[in-house]
Amino acid sequence: MAIKQLKNMNVIWVAVAIAACSQTDPPENSEKVKPEDYYPLVDGATWTYAHSSKGGWEETVTMARSEDDSDIFVVSDTPNPDEESTESDLKRNGTSVYRISKVVFQNGEPQFSVKYDPGFLRFDAAWLEEDISHADTRNYKRIKTETGQSPEDAQDREHIFIVQSLNEKLVVRGETFRNCVRIKREKEVAIDETDSNQSDEQEKLFWFAPRVGKIREENLTTENFEELVDYDIP
Repeated sequence: MAIKQLKNMNVIWVAVAIAACSQTDPPENSEKVKPEDYYPLVDGATWTYAHSSKGGWEETVTMARSEDDSDIFVVSDTPNPDEESTESDLKRNGTSVYRISKVVFQNGEPQFSVKYDPGFLRFDAAWLEEDISHADTRNYKRIKTETGQSPEDAQDREHIFIVQSLNEKLVVRGETFRNCVRIKREKEVAIDETDSNQSDEQEKLFWFAPRVGKIREENLTTENFEELVDYDIP
């Protein structure tokens, strides 16, 4: 960027400082971005998000490789203002990353668990090769088990993921992310609407940045959103 006719050196220093704090420059790692970099599964990685819901709060998400299965990554989050937290198992299958199970806690005590067969899609690197407006329909079965109870009957679920952008520039909390993928998840179709999960059935927008992962999420039903505040990927 050319800076013309700057008469005051203080202005120059301010401009340099702003540029140094942004992410508009190419990453220091000059290696070519790989498709899986848009949803990294990395042992020890953390992401912190600011939520607009419940009066505003911050959530830190931590990822760790499972000790029982090296292909599974356990993702846990800090409690929300209602003292609810979750722990999920993620697994990459081909180009797709799936949530295969989740446990919901209240005040640190498990309330119920959910299994997804074959999995609840988080991201598919194959979207990077698709045209804009490409729609990807995914079906799975959701099996909920209240703590201490027998599993409930499996419920059929369906989501439609629509590719809206493959090279978007997005500024999040003053940081600029380039080559972002924007995905819209259409409202879930549930065979038994009385058992549909309130959050999972709502339409959402997701933005993913290379070598970072999810940087923003918008709930189109409630108009709440969450934005990346900080992250550390070893």
